[in-house]
Amino acid sequence: MIRGLLIAFAFFSPLFFPVGFVGVLTFLAAIFSPLTPLAVGLMLDFLYYSPGAYLVPFFTFIGLLGAIVATLVRRFVETSIIR
Repeated sequence: MIRGLLIAFAFFSPLFFPVGFVGVLTFLAAIFSPLTPLAVGLMLDFLYYSPGAYLVPFFTFIGLLGAIVATLVRRFVETSIIR
């Protein structure tokens, strides 16, 4: 229950909190669900998009990088605990 609540809170936090706090919540939620950073990054790009400001979706790339790191860390932690 707490895991799902944390993931939902991280997903809706861009609507209420500044980007730094959103990053911390997303990092904490990525421990439980590795795809959370990618979803939050997409949401941040949709919220803060302004034409001509930048050519690449900056927050989506950061979210993708966070999702890859979270997946690798989660896989490493699960295999080291099982041994």
